[in-house]
Amino acid sequence: DGSDGGESMDAEGGDTMMLAQAQSASMEEATSRHFEAAAAPLERQSLTEEFGIPADEVPEEFLDPLTQQCMRDPVLLPCSGAVVDRSTIMRHLQVSATDPYTKTPLAPRQLQPDAALAARILAWARAFKAGSG
Repeated sequence: DGSDGGESMDAEGGDTMMLAQAQSASMEEATSRHFEAAAAPLERQSLTEEFGIPADEVPEEFLDPLTQQCMRDPVLLPCSGAVVDRSTIMRHLQVSATDPYTKTPLAPRQLQPDAALAARILAWARAFKAGSG
């Protein structure tokens, strides 16, 4: 009986180990897919290029404070309260999983979209294009 219990424990331990490895691989795949999806928008034109707006015409409040580029998808960083473009913070998170201002841990799921600011930026860009076209 004692050996059966031991064999059963070894099998369970092996199953637990395999499950942990599968979960780890699954997490790595999910993280990789997340960063790939976030990086995909980086391939498209910037908002200023898309609308033909000179960079020096962009209002200060619409500029990403880290890159000084017009934001397309502004997000709030919950720890520092800073608003940056999603593409900027996703690039940063690939190197360091921290808020760039406070150095506190930060995960992509914690980013809070600033839909009101995004709408104001898009409305401004469309109005600028309409006024200059």
